[in-house]
Amino acid sequence: MRRRFVVTDVTRMGGSNVCVAGQFEDGTPVRPVFGPGADLTEGWLCDRGRVVVRPFALVELDFQRSRPQPPHTEDWTVDRLYRRQIRLLQEAERRSWLADRDDGELERVFGTKVRQEPGWYVISDTGTRSLATFRPDAVLGLESHDRPDRPGVWETRPRFALGDRFYALAVTDLAFRYYADRARAEPRATAAAVDRTLLQMLRDAHRLYLRIGLTRGTWAKYPGHCFLQITGVYPFPDYLNGCCFADLRSPPPSMDDVPF
Repeated sequence: MRRRFVVTDVTRMGGSNVCVAGQFEDGTPVRPVFGPGADLTEGWLCDRGRVVVRPFALVELDFQRSRPQPPHTEDWTVDRLYRRQIRLLQEAERRSWLADRDDGELERVFGTKVRQEPGWYVISDTGTRSLATFRPDAVLGLESHDRPDRPGVWETRPRFALGDRFYALAVTDLAFRYYADRARAEPRATAAAVDRTLLQMLRDAHRLYLRIGLTRGTWAKYPGHCFLQITGVYPFPDYLNGCCFADLRSPPPSMDDVPF
């Protein structure tokens, strides 16, 4: 069944694996997945050297069957061989699209209790959804660190207020991660200076929307914990000036990376 959906999230899972999410044209949230034993990769996001699946692209995929497993009720198995980009949403359309989907309150949106320590998480096999959109009330700070379990991989956590609560969630947004990595690679760049630049970029935005998603709960250290993470960072005006993750990565995604 070929259906169109607007891509909102392209996130890094580890290595070359990625996660994609968005909404069908009728507003129903969706997360394309492959069958057991195969993950989406950066190479799959492209077709014949052109980026097809990217944030705010209207894309057509062949959706085969729903695979809801709480809280990841948005999962749909797709045909990995078919993907077609219809068009890109313009900046005004993107801003309106996000504003119309602002969920407002984080604590209740997933249909189950959001717990804390370690981090913020929900329990696997509970809840009604795993994707949400929010406009934070304030960005309070931002910190990055090199992960000891994955040398060379940096984790960035903005601290933000939403209502009477605050959160500090890891960013998995692929474009944001590449943007930060590029900044750290600049001559004489320091981690502290890059963090200040990223923080100022978020604070200077006229409007800032964050997409929040839940991990799978398969981390051996905390089994059954579906952690909240920032899967999309969207300040307006657009800090990428119309670019996407593929413009920031060197070398670009390879078709050798596609799990066919």
